Amino acid sequence: YGSPKPGAPTLDVYEDFQCPACAAFEPTNGYRLVDLAKQGKVKLVWHPAAFLDVARATDNQAAGNPNSSKRATAAWGCAIDAGVAAEFHKTVFANQPKTEGQGFSDITLLSLGSQVVPRSKVSAFVDCVNSGKYLQWAAASAAQFDKNGITQTPTLFINGKEQKSEVLFEPTGKKLLAAIDAASK
Repeated sequence: YGSPKPGAPTLDVYEDFQCPACAAFEPTNGYRLVDLAKQGKVKLVWHPAAFLDVARATDNQAAGNPNSSKRATAAWGCAIDAGVAAEFHKTVFANQPKTEGQGFSDITLLSLGSQVVPRSKVSAFVDCVNSGKYLQWAAASAAQFDKNGITQTPTLFINGKEQKSEVLFEPTGKKLLAAIDAASK
């Protein structure tokens, strides 16, 4: 995400759209990563996961929302096409279901998209989501998460070095910014 300047550190963020800790990370420090990427100070690479599709399969199914993380990731792909990657990302996490495992319905994902997708692109967004255009991409991203051996979300690597939870969730962002600054040198 963004246009990194030469030498900008790479930030790899692994997350699941159903993950409550990921939703807590967004207003704490996630927005900082987006701002830095917009400024070209970092190369931000999001890696959406779907491990909660397995861990919460019974709950998702009972709520009528199976494969919720994969479907949210696929809808995000459609939002990326519409030019609102960060906006949709933020909106989905901000509107995560109150009960973990309830998941996202297709109607909810379309509604969230309509909040951020430009009016002229809403029809294409809806068609994209309804067609399942990015479901295979979402599944491939989830498989790569497993292949990379990531065990929790959110997980953040700066130039390949995993960051501790106290860096991710420190509310002032000082520790995160210090880690990024150190990687920039």
